[in-house]
Amino acid sequence: MTESMALSALISILFYRSYYGLLMFIPIHYVNLKRSRRKKTDKDREKFLKEYKEYLLCINNSLQAGHAIESAFSEAEEEVRMICGEDTVFCREIREMNRKVGLSVPIEKAFAEFAERYPLEEVRTFSEVFIFAKRLGGNYVENIRRTALKLEEKISLKQDILSMTAEKRLEMNVMSVMPLLILCYISVSSGEFLAPLYHNTTGIAVMTGCLIVYAVMIFIGQRIVRIEI
Repeated sequence: MTESMALSALISILFYRSYYGLLMFIPIHYVNLKRSRRKKTDKDREKFLKEYKEYLLCINNSLQAGHAIESAFSEAEEEVRMICGEDTVFCREIREMNRKVGLSVPIEKAFAEFAERYPLEEVRTFSEVFIFAKRLGGNYVENIRRTALKLEEKISLKQDILSMTAEKRLEMNVMSVMPLLILCYISVSSGEFLAPLYHNTTGIAVMTGCLIVYAVMIFIGQRIVRIEI
């Protein structure tokens, strides 16, 4: 709310020099709400995948050590709880999954129910391979171990990409505010150059067009630097 009010006030002053510019608060607040929700969703997904990567790594290590699949899942819960804390959403989910296994629910079914609640590609893929491997029999433990390892490597790669592009996302944020800073500087230092653009129909149309182009450019830039994980 505060950010939307501040931005609408700044646009009102720099682009229109009129209180009518405060009407921009409505679309600005709507966009900010959507952006905040998306950022929260992305942050939660990133956190979930980090914990899930640790979980897969623990499962892979246990299976490689020759433990049974049920024991590997149980031990992975203990290790993830020590690494990530037991109050996280992910830890609560895998605790519930192991509880079901303790009540004689097949482990592949318990994991499939977990995958239904969190329909991420990495979770769904592991669930499908798990069910398929158990159904075929044979050396299914080795197939599950290899799948866990591949998915852990895939998640690590995504996180590495996010780290490498962090600087570009910061540059994008800086470049997004530069036009406003330049306009503010000109308004303060040489306000007479901008005076013809205010309080007349032509000037309002020109400034509105500039504002639309500015907003579109920011949208395109954010889409370019945004990476789905």
